[in-house]
Amino acid sequence: MDRKIVGFHQDEEQHWVAELECGHNQHVRHRPPWTNRPWVVTPEGRAKALGQTLSCRKCDAALADETPRDSVAALSHPSQPKESSMKAIAIACLAAAAALHAPRASAESLRCNGYSASEGDSRNAVLYKCGQPLLRDVYCSPVYYSQTLQPVPEPIANAFVPCQAVEEWLYERGPGQLTATVRFRAGVVQSIRYGREPQ
Repeated sequence: MDRKIVGFHQDEEQHWVAELECGHNQHVRHRPPWTNRPWVVTPEGRAKALGQTLSCRKCDAALADETPRDSVAALSHPSQPKESSMKAIAIACLAAAAALHAPRASAESLRCNGYSASEGDSRNAVLYKCGQPLLRDVYCSPVYYSQTLQPVPEPIANAFVPCQAVEEWLYERGPGQLTATVRFRAGVVQSIRYGREPQ
């Protein structure tokens, strides 16, 4: 609700506050580029502002509390933009929550020499795109007892299950970059992991 300015004072932080005819106070800060009120910093500017109107937020809030919900839509009332901005904030929060819970793509890729190596590429394709790795490691994939996460000891596993070779190549990507470990299984890239040190 528009109320006339009847005076000014400074708060404890030296910010200017307008005294309104309704008895309420409202800050009138000059903080460019967000709030541009150069008139408030000079005595002449404040003197010219006396008698002009400001929308009193406290009077608006009091009117909104007294007004029945059904008649709020019929009024051209300053609380309506607040309600629409609250709806916009609620929609933005819901969209952010949905984005956080959306399934993430699990595929990583490795940028090398203007090329991109990714899951499903062959060893030759990675060699062509990224060159020789800094380190290589080859080991047999662990075999687990059924329905447990307990690995079968290697001599027993080798007797019953042929070795499923897993190859890991380590690429040092330069200063300030995480190292990349490319894991191959059956001759193709199974995964690409990034980290500070090889695992």
